[in-house]
Amino acid sequence: MKAKIRYLSYEIAKRFGSYKKREIIHLPDNSTYGQLLVFLEKRYRKITEQSRYEKNEKVLDSFIFLSDKGPLHRVRDKNIDPNDEILVAYADVGG
Repeated sequence: MKAKIRYLSYEIAKRFGSYKKREIIHLPDNSTYGQLLVFLEKRYRKITEQSRYEKNEKVLDSFIFLSDKGPLHRVRDKNIDPNDEILVAYADVGG
């Protein structure tokens, strides 16, 4: 299964180990949005352990993950829709 990810900025992409603003992540068939969040959390942890970023920072405190279905933490039990594009942005974006 493919999950399409779009990072709001290159800085965010780098924090998740990507050098592109858009990428496709391959997950097992019938994966849920919750499993995608776990995957991204593990990837983020690996990068932060090797970098200057705050080591104890929680990914869901710092970033928001949105799909056409809404915030991923609210739809974590639903299967990923391969047509969705997941947006990753800083949690404090906006007014």
